[in-house]
Amino acid sequence: MAFRLTIANILIVFWVVFTASSPADDAVKLPTKKVNKVMSRIWKDASPQLKPLLRNNAEFLKDLESQVYAIIDGSDTLGFAYVGRVYSCRSGGCDVNLSEESASFEFFDYFFVANTEASILKVKVYNYQATHGHEVMGWGWLRQFVGYSGSSTLIYGKDIQAISGATISASVLTQRIQQDQKYLRDLLE
Repeated sequence: MAFRLTIANILIVFWVVFTASSPADDAVKLPTKKVNKVMSRIWKDASPQLKPLLRNNAEFLKDLESQVYAIIDGSDTLGFAYVGRVYSCRSGGCDVNLSEESASFEFFDYFFVANTEASILKVKVYNYQATHGHEVMGWGWLRQFVGYSGSSTLIYGKDIQAISGATISASVLTQRIQQDQKYLRDLLE
């Protein structure tokens, strides 16, 4: 019995070691099922597939927290999917001392699907790891970004409706969508 217990303990140690997060785990993961579901609703008569886009911008290449995909059907490009991470507050809340180097940021991941002109067709927030501001996940609030093509500046509280209880998450997401839309447009040029 002691021998089996030792093997069990060894197996537990191996499991902990091999499932522990590594730096590579910090990269944003493509929510394949969610993106496929959105694509199939937008392009009902097509068989859309995701193809990673190569990025020429060196600064953008180092960014493990965003990925850009072409949405293709055969040889036709239907649109693009942009997957990114948004940092909101420091862990422990928004009033945590920002000068503490050891405190990590809370975050959430999101994606948007855009047409070939880079106009947003759908935004979805997933993998919400922040303690506050879950209201930004609501489809009613997110649909405000549909049609945004990056040609104008979005002002949170004016162009984008403010959310009580999610002020930081909503304003940061608004800024990030504008920034990421610019990256996508630059990438397409």
